[in-house]
Amino acid sequence: MNSNNPLERDLRVAVEQSANIVIITDREGNIEYVNPKFTEITGYSSEEVLGKNPRLLKSGQMSKEYYQNLWNTLLSGNEWRGDIINRKKDGEPYWASANISPVRDAEGNIFRFIAIQEDVTARKTAENLLRISERKFSQLVTYSPDPIVVLDRFGGILSVNPAAEREWGYSKSELEGNDFIRMGIVSLPSVPKVTQELAETSSGQTRKPFELEMISKEGGKITFDANLSLMPGHGEGEKIQMIFRNMSEKKNLEKLQEEFVNTVSHEFRTPLTIIKGSVENLRDGVAGKLTEKQEKIVQTTARNIDRLARLINSVLDLSRLESRRSKVNRVRLDLAAVLQETVDGFENTSKNKNLRFKTVFPSSLPSVHADPDLIIRMLANLLDNAFRFAKSEVTVKAEAREEKVRISVMDDGAGIAPEDQKELFSKFHQIHRPIGGAGYKGTGLGLAICKEIAEVHQGKIWIESALGRGTAFHFEVPVCGQLIKTTIDDIKN
Repeated sequence: MNSNNPLERDLRVAVEQSANIVIITDREGNIEYVNPKFTEITGYSSEEVLGKNPRLLKSGQMSKEYYQNLWNTLLSGNEWRGDIINRKKDGEPYWASANISPVRDAEGNIFRFIAIQEDVTARKTAENLLRISERKFSQLVTYSPDPIVVLDRFGGILSVNPAAEREWGYSKSELEGNDFIRMGIVSLPSVPKVTQELAETSSGQTRKPFELEMISKEGGKITFDANLSLMPGHGEGEKIQMIFRNMSEKKNLEKLQEEFVNTVSHEFRTPLTIIKGSVENLRDGVAGKLTEKQEKIVQTTARNIDRLARLINSVLDLSRLESRRSKVNRVRLDLAAVLQETVDGFENTSKNKNLRFKTVFPSSLPSVHADPDLIIRMLANLLDNAFRFAKSEVTVKAEAREEKVRISVMDDGAGIAPEDQKELFSKFHQIHRPIGGAGYKGTGLGLAICKEIAEVHQGKIWIESALGRGTAFHFEVPVCGQLIKTTIDDIKN
């Protein structure tokens, strides 16, 4: 190019600074020019490639026919566009989106070719990963044991998996293209809830799984847990995925569990009452004065009978709370009064253990709708644990926080390691139990019961603890107005 021509100078600068590879060859394909981007991407300097054929970039992953079609197109005077897998100097492959054009002289003869290539390796890699992901997702949907349905935001069925056909008895062709609600597979009592969930999911809200009743083609009713979510990558409100989990087996297991717990507890309680009465008679000297050794044996037996009775009662209570069959007598509760009553009951424990007992209460607390017996039981469980592990001090704190009331029970004991905290609210989980069984023996159900009590009050409970820094249990329950609002929302749904 003539460097004295401003336009040619500008064109050269544009080519030199181009973000794409530029290659110029003669009619036989020998390289006459490459720009700096070529060197940056391929690793070849211009000196290494000038006079050579671009086939040195061949990766071996494209067919001979592909290149033949390329040259036939160019030699016939047409522009060629396509994607090619090339190879860098170090052997690493890269994808290039190429645009190759023939250049003609004044007589119209082709004497040169210009190729502009864009490195699209990142895009091709992402597309490949997406294809793999979509294939895996398709396989998961196809082989899932749970029904999976894809709907539009109006409830029209776009696709179903084989499990949906099996569970409901309808064929794919009968379901797809139909209206999920209007075709009659959702029972009438569940229609309002499903409609609400579809609308709120479509608007982008994250929803929790909910229970609904479906009707099979034969007319049988099946209970499912349904989980709705927006399909990723399809835009807000465009497609909704519903995953169903058949709850019939769970319902049957819950019924069997209830019957088992009731039967076992009854069978245990009757003989336990008799044994307890007999031990009390022995302790009272009905069968004669006991020796010191006999007295110790009777006392140990009595303690273990009481522990077994507590365990049976705890198992029953937890089972009822978990299944939500336990009657919750919610009243407008003066939480400050309940706290004070519970705290007063632990004053003697504090004195006997020589521990400081601090209370931090405001002059008044908002009222809550709660079952006083359950709240007292939760507080008593937490305080019992605190006094068991405290070194010198136990603190109870209450405070109003936005639309909730938070109660905290804190001790200055050894603290709980993070790995032990994970299962702390699980059934029968106990920590700090002395080796050999000495000391206090709880049921391992106290914190599990506390968790259920918090949840039936639409609240939550959690722990904050670190080794050497003591432990704090916090639980929150909604104040009256918030609980009523939540309940009304539930009824509307």
